[in-house]
Amino acid sequence: MEDDGDSGDYETHYNLGIAFKEMGLMEEAIGEFQKALKSVGSDVASEEFVRCCNMLGLCFVDKGLPQVAVKWFARGLASPGRNEETYQALRYDLGCAHEMAGNQKAALETFLDVYGVNINYRDVSEN
Repeated sequence: MEDDGDSGDYETHYNLGIAFKEMGLMEEAIGEFQKALKSVGSDVASEEFVRCCNMLGLCFVDKGLPQVAVKWFARGLASPGRNEETYQALRYDLGCAHEMAGNQKAALETFLDVYGVNINYRDVSEN
């Protein structure tokens, strides 16, 4: 597969990113999600954009870089028009990243947002 890193279709890069993440190859996964994001272009309101932001955030958490993950989760949350379940997942992951980064106040505020919408979401009532 020949790719210049800037082009290609979203699904190919996204699926490669998932495969690399599942194998624990975070650098490669991040690279593929970034390529998938580039293929989406400037459409920050697309489901694909939000999915990439979420996966990039999760990869950076796995790499032990929660501060970078926070930025990706926040970008996903800023995308308009998503359903509440998508926003809940991003908020929860954002709270976990804040917690991992040692920002307890931001983590608590974010978990309270999740809790306010659904007290049974994942383990939010324990956080």
